[in-house]
Amino acid sequence: MREIKWFHISDLHFNGNIRRDLYEVNKVLEPLLNTIEERKPDLIFVTGDIGKAGKKEDYNLALNFFREIHKRAKLRPNRLWIVPGNHDVDREVGR
Repeated sequence: MREIKWFHISDLHFNGNIRRDLYEVNKVLEPLLNTIEERKPDLIFVTGDIGKAGKKEDYNLALNFFREIHKRAKLRPNRLWIVPGNHDVDREVGR
């Protein structure tokens, strides 16, 4: 039986309202992407709080990050599972 490798990421909190923090990119996201590229998981789970406040701008950043995950891990789209969290709700929409 073949071994299945999986990778779990949680609480990214992408915030589209502020300019990308170089520390965040260089010290957190880039090493994370490098690890994914090295390990080549079969499945990746991203759970909870993809965005900071459920705003469209948050997910534009997240989409670019997810595209980079696919590229580096050489994953098919159906191998990246995304589960939203409480920060993925735009609270202003319901008011």
